[in-house]
Amino acid sequence: MVERRQATIITSEVVISEVLEDAAKLEELMKRPEYFMVTPGAPIQRKVRDIRTAAREIGRTPKTPDATFIATALLYKAEALHTFDGPVLGLSGLTCVDGLTICKPSGDQTTLGF
Repeated sequence: MVERRQATIITSEVVISEVLEDAAKLEELMKRPEYFMVTPGAPIQRKVRDIRTAAREIGRTPKTPDATFIATALLYKAEALHTFDGPVLGLSGLTCVDGLTICKPSGDQTTLGF
């Protein structure tokens, strides 16, 4: 869908520090118009705090980078957050993430095409 410009990939600039292998290729990919990196400014960081606080109440505090990806998805009204991270997947649909669908990528979504 992304290649057909029917969807956009939205991610936090935190991805730059999270991806260690193929980092240069990732940064080139993110320059394409169908990919959008967001600076995690104060509104996102406040949402990160809210997510972590709410999740802590149910014993599932996500790491700050993970909560940053979740907050970015929420504030940019993403339909879903795609990840392979087990603890993050376990938050799917919960109140602490405002009911956000968090799922594993499938099919061609499992690669970024570089």
